[in-house]
Amino acid sequence: MRKVIISFIILSILIIYPGFPFSPKEESDKLSKRISLNFQNIDIIEALKYLAIKGGINIIPTRKVSGRVTLKVDNAPLKDIFDIMLRSNNLAYDKRGSIYNVMTEEEYKVLYGKSFSDTRKVKVFHLTYAIPEQIMKLCENMKSEIGKIFLDSESGSLVVIDTPQNIEEISKAIEDIESKKTVIKVFDLKYANAKVIA
Repeated sequence: MRKVIISFIILSILIIYPGFPFSPKEESDKLSKRISLNFQNIDIIEALKYLAIKGGINIIPTRKVSGRVTLKVDNAPLKDIFDIMLRSNNLAYDKRGSIYNVMTEEEYKVLYGKSFSDTRKVKVFHLTYAIPEQIMKLCENMKSEIGKIFLDSESGSLVVIDTPQNIEEISKAIEDIESKKTVIKVFDLKYANAKVIA
């Protein structure tokens, strides 16, 4: 029985820690790999295992890591998906060598004395009247350089990762459009700043 338990533990570690250390370039290539997935209320540990296997990266969560993931993305960078999963569950990570150590926000604060989410926040917008594709184009013009936008056309939801200030501005714009049931036209700006024009 003891051998069975030990074998199971080793197998679990290999699943979530699938590879050997790799070079910075190899790591960058793995994180930029684009994947599609559809998670419906699955355990965060299982979701992390999936990313580890799919991307060939090393992810090790602490015992306190918990949560559920509902996420549908199409052809998105693995790093962005990883980021959304963590931030939507108030989780954090630090990287040592080629290993991503996933932990709770509280554990991160104890280690580093600051919040992992100080820079960026995540917010999900459930659209009722506005056309999701149009709203996404609008948000792309409003987001900061570190911002990310993801669209789930089936549910009419938009996931925005950005600074708190930018999320607030995007939120106001979406609320205004939704309240007026406005049909919008979005133009690509080559030289002007979207916030200035607004």
